[in-house]
Amino acid sequence: IWKIDAQTGEIIWHTDYQCYTDDGVSGGVQSTIACGKNSLSDYIYVTVAKTSDNASGVLVCLKKSDGSKVWEDSSSYAWSYCNSTGDVRLLDGKTGELNDKLSISDGVIEASPAVYDSYMVVGTRDCKIWGIQFK
Repeated sequence: IWKIDAQTGEIIWHTDYQCYTDDGVSGGVQSTIACGKNSLSDYIYVTVAKTSDNASGVLVCLKKSDGSKVWEDSSSYAWSYCNSTGDVRLLDGKTGELNDKLSISDGVIEASPAVYDSYMVVGTRDCKIWGIQFK
């Protein structure tokens, strides 16, 4: 995970993860980095797939300023902010504490969710589109 100055190309910081690839299915960062807003504006959130083995991954919260890890949540691997076992996990942005979990698919969720206010929409590999309201 890199922070690069877009004008100069200078590497500001980088944070490394060991990742695995299995039969053409690659690990690593494949989702868009989410930037925190308001009280979370000092942080970015990144999913890293296939970290400790081919079935595992992390959602990590890093400080924007230096790339240091604030917290890390381990689960099945993810290519977006949902995971490969069909779960949507709602975590506290400052602590990483699991606040809620909703299972919406029997398999991998590869799509990144679209979020607006308290609503989320995400498509699943089993050909469903879910609209979820957080309260």
